[in-house]
Amino acid sequence: MYNENIDIIIPILLTRHGVPEGDRRDGYLNLLIDSIDKFTNHPYKIYVVPDVRNEEEQKLFKELQDFYKSRDDVSILKSKNTDNSHSDTRHTLKDGRVVGQCSINKSIALETGILEGKGKYICLLDSDCTFLNEWTELVLPLLKEYFFVTASFRKDYNMARDQFFIYDRERFDKENLIPDCSIGDCGGNVTKYAEKNNFEFYICKNSTHWGDQSLKEQHLLDLEGYGEQIWVDEIPFLYHYNRGSSKNDYAFKLWLKVVGDYLKNHSGKTIVSKTEKMWWNE
Repeated sequence: MYNENIDIIIPILLTRHGVPEGDRRDGYLNLLIDSIDKFTNHPYKIYVVPDVRNEEEQKLFKELQDFYKSRDDVSILKSKNTDNSHSDTRHTLKDGRVVGQCSINKSIALETGILEGKGKYICLLDSDCTFLNEWTELVLPLLKEYFFVTASFRKDYNMARDQFFIYDRERFDKENLIPDCSIGDCGGNVTKYAEKNNFEFYICKNSTHWGDQSLKEQHLLDLEGYGEQIWVDEIPFLYHYNRGSSKNDYAFKLWLKVVGDYLKNHSGKTIVSKTEKMWWNE
């Protein structure tokens, strides 16, 4: 029923969030796919689900399809979302929390990608992320013990975050469960389900607002204080810019430069040190 792939689901905004005629932001995606190609030592297929809100973004959507049409392992999907409401439209969730249309759209985009794939594993991933190291050998073994693995946990909403969130498809299918935006935000429903049923889940060591910000001193990317780094077994494997689609042109170009240089310089290398001082195994 399932193949051995990791289905990597990437919802993206094609232009700058909050700007009606925003600048292009699909550059995040190209670098992310580059990092997946370099640092994923397991079969995978990538499902990209853009949020298309206007004619300009429809053109960018077709450009993406054309750009990746030669790759069998990358699919650019049309979201099941049919609501083109503005991002400031508000919705009240089951738990009473109010979220914006962008959260609803992201939830639908994730569902679109999840239902399209047939991989054994499902990995939800924000487009303003990059892998720093081979990660599958660190993360996949955890799924034998834990219900899911998440980059971080929002204590104020008591929910796992979905910027990096991976699980075994078969286990979720048995529970008739798909991460959605019905409680808290994207992924809140599965967190509540896990806690209700006493299913343990794994929260990665992280330098997020809800994690340990003192870890920012160990960041491998010099992004002038922006973003958050994620570790497993003391090894950094992921960097998340955080609200990348909302950042101004300077911050966007900074990401392109810093991450682009990192991927160029560290292609095919693996971090072997578990100490605060990292070095590279050639």
